Amino acid sequence: MLLYHAGVVPFSGGYVGVDVFFVISGFLITGHLLTSIERDGRPHFADFYARRARRILPAALVVLTLTALALPIFAPPLSLAGQFKAAIATALYVPNLWFAAQDTDYLADHAASPFQHYWSLGVEEQFYLLWPLALLGLVLLARGRRALVVAGIAGLAVTSFVLGLIATPWNQPLAFFWLPTRAWELLVGGLVAALVLDRPPRAPRWIVVAGGWVGLLAVVAAAVMFDGRTVFPGTAAAVPVLGTAAVIYFGSVRGPLGPTKLLSIEPVQRIGLMSYALYLVHWPLLALPSMSVPGGVGGLPLWQRLGLGIVLAVPAGWLLHRFVEEPTRSPRGLTSRPPRLTLIAAALATVLMTLGAVAGLTWSSSRTITAGGEAPAPPIVRRTPRWPRRRCRRT
Repeated sequence: MLLYHAGVVPFSGGYVGVDVFFVISGFLITGHLLTSIERDGRPHFADFYARRARRILPAALVVLTLTALALPIFAPPLSLAGQFKAAIATALYVPNLWFAAQDTDYLADHAASPFQHYWSLGVEEQFYLLWPLALLGLVLLARGRRALVVAGIAGLAVTSFVLGLIATPWNQPLAFFWLPTRAWELLVGGLVAALVLDRPPRAPRWIVVAGGWVGLLAVVAAAVMFDGRTVFPGTAAAVPVLGTAAVIYFGSVRGPLGPTKLLSIEPVQRIGLMSYALYLVHWPLLALPSMSVPGGVGGLPLWQRLGLGIVLAVPAGWLLHRFVEEPTRSPRGLTSRPPRLTLIAAALATVLMTLGAVAGLTWSSSRTITAGGEAPAPPIVRRTPRWPRRRCRRT
C-alpha cells in the first residue's frame, strides 16, 4: 500500500492491500466471536466493542486530529470547508459514505483528501457494529450446527459479492466504498474462520503447500498487474480476496514448505505489527504537502513521494505504534474495569473530535476571499522564500 501511494510503478495494484486486511480482519473477528458464542452461548457485546475501540480508535483519532490541525497550513483556502466536512465524516465513522456521496474515484483521484484512507476503517467499523448480532442470529437459526453456520456465512458473502458486481459498472464509487458491496471480503475471512476453527483442512500435504503458495502468488500478482484502469472491485477483487483466504486456510496446517515459514520471519512480523499505524500515517504525509501542487500526490517528484510516504512514514508509524497503539490496547485502568468505561471514553473522544472538526468548518467557511474572487495560496506556499532575480547587464 505504501509503495502504491508513493507511485512505485511495479506496485500499481497495491491498493489491494486493503482487501487483504479485510479478509484478515473478518477471519480474526469471526473466530473470536464464534469461540465466545460456542463457549458462553452469546457474544459479550460490551467487551467486544470495548476491545475494538481500544484497538482502533486511539491511533486513528490521534492521526485524525493532527491531520485536521495541519489543514490550514497546507490546504488552499477554498478547499478547507470540504476537507473539514471529510474530517467530520471520519470522526463519525462514515468516511466511506462521504467519499461515495462525492463520487470519489479512489483509483484516479490524484488530489485526494488526506482523510480518504479512512474509508476502509469506516467499512470495518460498520461491519463490527452489525456482524456480532448477525452471527449470533445465524448460530441460533442453525442450532449450533457448524455446517449450517458456514452455509449462512457463505450465502451472505455471495449476496454481497453479487451486489458488488451489479453496482461496479453502474456506480463504481458506491461499489468501492459501500459496506454492502464490500462486506463479502470480510465475510470470506469469516468463512475461513468457521471452517478451520478446531478443524484444520484435511488434505494431502502437497495440496496444502501448493494451495498456500498459489494464494500468496495471487495476492502478489494482483498488486503488480492491477492498476488504475482495472475495473474494481468487480470480479477483480476476488483475486486478492481468495488468494488471502487460501493463505490463511492452508496456513492453518503448519509445515516447512508452505508460505507460512516466509511470512513468519521477524522482519515480516514486525511490519505486520506496525501495519495499522503505517497505514494511518503514510497517506496524510503524502497528501498534505501535495494539496497545493498541480496533480496532487502524482505531481510530487518520485524522491519526495518515497521520502514522505516511506522514509518518513516508517519512523512516524513506529512512534504511533509504540506510544499510542500499544499502550492503549490493554491499559490496566480500563481492562480491569467494566467495558462501559471504555465505551464512554470512546464516545467522549468522538464527540470532542467531531466538535473540533465542526469548529474548523465554521472557521474555514468564514474566511474571506481576496479581491477578484481568487483565494490566496496556502500558508505553506506563501511562506516559501523567493530568491531575487539577477538582472542581466546589456553588452
